[in-house]
Amino acid sequence: MLVESRRCLHRTAIPDLATFRESAPHSLKPQRYDPCIIFIAQGRKQVLLDGTTSEYRPGHLLAVLAPMPVQCQVVEASPSRPLLAATVLLDRQRMLGVLMKMDQSRPFPAKPDTIDPSGIFSAPLSDRLLDAVVRLVKKLDDPGEVVGSIEEILQHDSVLRTSNAK
Repeated sequence: MLVESRRCLHRTAIPDLATFRESAPHSLKPQRYDPCIIFIAQGRKQVLLDGTTSEYRPGHLLAVLAPMPVQCQVVEASPSRPLLAATVLLDRQRMLGVLMKMDQSRPFPAKPDTIDPSGIFSAPLSDRLLDAVVRLVKKLDDPGEVVGSIEEILQHDSVLRTSNAK
């Protein structure tokens, strides 16, 4: 579970998917992040861990690979343009299963020369991942569409897209 001190994190009908909204900037506040991937649709936020600042904004994601205490601040948000985000909570067993399936279908590329041991990083968001997140969040508009886990929903969506393309 991702714990937000301001209670702006909202669980959704899709297990392990939450949305986040913040209408004003604020200074650094202590928070605890559990494993998750955060996708910002609007606004900007920073997280500080051991003196290193990671920023996440539209077009980037923040990956948190282990539970950790951090300092967070909303840098860009207003009532007319609030910070909006989707958070996918990560389960280690499911992550391992997904990674193993991915490696079987397409071996991973070579490993990087350096590894950041902190377990948290910001990275550019690929168009394919952005498309998948947008489709997932749109499922919230139709409660009848929301059945099963995130993996099941995305797998079902992928099958539908493939069959519609033929």
